[in-house]
Amino acid sequence: MAEKKSIVKQSSTIKKLLKERFEKLELSYTKVAAEAKRFGQSNVKVETLSRYFNDVSINSLTEESIIFLCYRYGIQIALMVGKPKVVGGKIKLEIPDYDEKDCLEKTKKIFGNVKR
Repeated sequence: MAEKKSIVKQSSTIKKLLKERFEKLELSYTKVAAEAKRFGQSNVKVETLSRYFNDVSINSLTEESIIFLCYRYGIQIALMVGKPKVVGGKIKLEIPDYDEKDCLEKTKKIFGNVKR
């Protein structure tokens, strides 16, 4: 069964920032896993961290665990809904009109071609 797509899990930026933060703080995977366990994140183990950072295809580190690690180590993340647009000197998020062709192109890029 194919793994579901995850913006968080597949983000090379999040992975890079976490790795850099661990290095800067001189945190081993053992220390990170022990700290995560204190917060009830039993999925964060030395093995799952190693697989995640080494881009192993079978990776059981969950999206929730990655979000936990980001917040625990000071990397704020947010999901933005809409397209940024400057209105009256302020940034507003705007939902564009529906464009069938554009939506299908983006969907195919992200999820692959539709199987019939």
